[in-house]
Amino acid sequence: MTPHKRTPSMANRKDQALSIVLVAGITVMLLISMRGLRLKLGMGGASSEVTAGLTALKEKKPDVARQKFDALLTKSPKDPQAYLEILQACQITRQWGIAVEYAQRGLKAFNGDEKVSSVLYSSLASSLVELKGANWKQEALRAAEEAYRLTPEDVSTQNMYGYLLADLSEDPTSIEKAFQILRKAVSVAEESVREPEATLFLSMVLDSYGWALYKKGDTGGAIITLQRAINAIPQEAINLGADAQPGQMTAQDIKIYYYHLGAAFQKEKQTEEARRTLQTALKYDPTYKEAQQLYDSLAPIPKN
Repeated sequence: MTPHKRTPSMANRKDQALSIVLVAGITVMLLISMRGLRLKLGMGGASSEVTAGLTALKEKKPDVARQKFDALLTKSPKDPQAYLEILQACQITRQWGIAVEYAQRGLKAFNGDEKVSSVLYSSLASSLVELKGANWKQEALRAAEEAYRLTPEDVSTQNMYGYLLADLSEDPTSIEKAFQILRKAVSVAEESVREPEATLFLSMVLDSYGWALYKKGDTGGAIITLQRAINAIPQEAINLGADAQPGQMTAQDIKIYYYHLGAAFQKEKQTEEARRTLQTALKYDPTYKEAQQLYDSLAPIPKN
C-alpha cells in the first residue's frame, strides 16, 4: 500500500524533528546512531517476560530468551509494544540475529499497518547492518527503503535510509538521492534544536548529511558539516561507560563522526588535520580497522 504523501505543516514539524511515531497509542522515540544505525526505543518499563528474556540474553541463554519472548507474543500477539520491547532487549545485548528474527515476525503480524511496519523495517535494517550476514548490504538497503516508502516524512526514517544509501552506494544517482533526502532531514532537525533529544538527533543527521556530501565529492562542504555534527553532540548525552543506555552516545558512536571527518580532511589533502582527527577516532576505539587503515595511508610525518 502506497502511503499518503504530504509535506508536514509548520504545526507538526516539531514532532517530525523529534522523530515521534505514534503506534497504537504508544510513543516510540527513534534515535539512529551513525555507527550501526541502532534502533533506540524510548519506552516505559518492560514487561516481565522481556525482563526475563533480557536476563537470559545477558547470560548467553538465547533459547530461554526466545521462550520468554514467545510467551509474551502468545499473550499479546497484536501489541506492537511487545515486539518493540523484544527488539530493544536484543539491541542492548547485541543479539542481532534474534533481532532480525523478531523484526521479520513482527512484519508478518502487522502486515498492512504502515507506521508499525516502518518501525519494524527500520529495526530490521539496523540489525542487518550489525549482523553483516550474506548479502547484508542489499538486504539492509531494501529494508530501509521500505521503511522510507511507508513513512517518507518521518525524519528518523529519512536519516536511516539516506545514510545507508550514501554509505553503501557508489553510483552518482543513488548518492544524489541520499543527498536530497538528508538535506530535507537536516532542515527539519534544525528547527527543533531547543529540545535536548532534537539536539542529539541533529548531530546524527548532520553526520549523515556530511557523509553524503563527502560521497558526492563536496569535501569542503563535508568538513564544515561534519565539524558541526561533532560540535552539536550534547555533552550530557555522552556515556563512554559500559552502562550506556539507549539514547546516549557511546565511544562506538562518536568514533564514526571522527572517522568521517578524518576521511574528508584526507581527501582535501589536509594531512595533519586528518592525522589528528583519525587519532581521536582511534582513541575512542583502538581496534577501529577502517580508521587505522586510513591513518596508515597518510603521508609520514616529515623528519626534521
